[in-house]
Amino acid sequence: MRRITFTSESVDKCQLIFGKDLINSLPQSIRIVDSGFKKVYGKMLKDEYLMPGGEHIKSIDRVFEIYQLVRTSKSKAITVIGGGSIIDLVGYASAGHTEIEKLFLFPTTTVSQIMPAVNGFGVNFEFVKDLLSSIAGSILIKGYPLSLYKS
Repeated sequence: MRRITFTSESVDKCQLIFGKDLINSLPQSIRIVDSGFKKVYGKMLKDEYLMPGGEHIKSIDRVFEIYQLVRTSKSKAITVIGGGSIIDLVGYASAGHTEIEKLFLFPTTTVSQIMPAVNGFGVNFEFVKDLLSSIAGSILIKGYPLSLYKS
């Protein structure tokens, strides 16, 4: 397992961890998973909340859906497994909610492995891409070689 820690203008502290079997050590948290990933690696996951991938999910309505998940859960952490759109959505929601203390990212596309640390998170509003944006606090990005998949 390899670990890289850095800071940028968009994040206080970002830690990248790469290695095998990271998916088997998911932290205790609310788990939001891209439904496309679930189709491929479904046997490895349990107790997750499924969301479709794609740009269309990056809406304020979905942010409120995540807030409801947090309200009904006792966990103060969220784990996201998916591509850039679902990571943007959940990252934006977690940056704006005071009860979410930790955000764990398991990116499943090449671009989503680095974009949160560089650009922060954004959701679409009034038909404008990434009009609403936020900068994350501390995030943990875990890179799992087998998680990069084609949908």
